[in-house]
Amino acid sequence: MLADGNILIEVDGKWLYVDTGATTTIGHTATFEFGGRIFPCVSNFNGFTTEGLADLVGHRVDYLVGLEVLRHFPFKIDMGQKIITFYPEGYEFPDGYVVPTRMETNGLPLIRFPFKLNGKLIEGYFDTGCPNSFMDGRVEGIPDGTADDSWLPYGKWTMQLYRNQVEFGNRRFEMKFGNFPRDCPLFNVGAWMCGGQFLKSGPVGFDIARNRLHLF
Repeated sequence: MLADGNILIEVDGKWLYVDTGATTTIGHTATFEFGGRIFPCVSNFNGFTTEGLADLVGHRVDYLVGLEVLRHFPFKIDMGQKIITFYPEGYEFPDGYVVPTRMETNGLPLIRFPFKLNGKLIEGYFDTGCPNSFMDGRVEGIPDGTADDSWLPYGKWTMQLYRNQVEFGNRRFEMKFGNFPRDCPLFNVGAWMCGGQFLKSGPVGFDIARNRLHLF
């Protein structure tokens, strides 16, 4: 399920890249079927292609699956077990610590949620299409190593990481954040982006239709 922190699943022989930071489904068919529904599909969206994505993550990608699909089906990601479970449309998680979310579309699709950083309440957004997590342009925390990352329209870069104390619902853990390069368009998003590594704190259920996360 994981390729260098990216979330990939194999379904019926096809590799799907699960990206809560994208809206459009990308692949080389006119439509994409999932969970009994048919969704439109494009081969190129603003420079994003499955071939380019595969080159960046180092793994075959047949479809990038974004929010237009994911919002219909609750799903749970367990990074520790390397398992992602999708549930039927309308399913409701019976338990778990609930973290409220809100949807925002300000040029980018955002699933926003509250968490505390070094004791301060802030708002971030989940982007499972990115393996690392990012600050909103400021610098917070203790320098602690570097990491490589990439964004298809921009390319690859190496960034300084900063270690911080995070409170996410009923969880407390240390987390490393970086920053986008200043000449990258994502630097101007102005929000804390919580990528795939944020999910290493434990299993998380996504119920996008009901605007909530469940921590298990």
